[in-house]
Amino acid sequence: MRKEMNENEMEQVVGGLINGEYYTVTDTKNYLALRNDCKYDDSNEIARLHNGQKVQIIATGENGYVMVDPGIGPGIVGYVNEKYLK
Repeated sequence: MRKEMNENEMEQVVGGLINGEYYTVTDTKNYLALRNDCKYDDSNEIARLHNGQKVQIIATGENGYVMVDPGIGPGIVGYVNEKYLK
């Protein structure tokens, strides 16, 4: 039996990923850039994440990006392309 999601639960889903859950960085060639904005730009990279690293989704973004807490330091959060999270 399939359970229908309520509006609050629907808001938690981001491209098949769920806010608050932990995901693993996968399928990157070298690294996944943690950015301070929801778009690709060399100047907005704030950290580099690597395959196998765990992150927690904390908010939805735009353009296929989600805000994550990568657990690399207090208060360090940013955006990553969700297609590299599983």
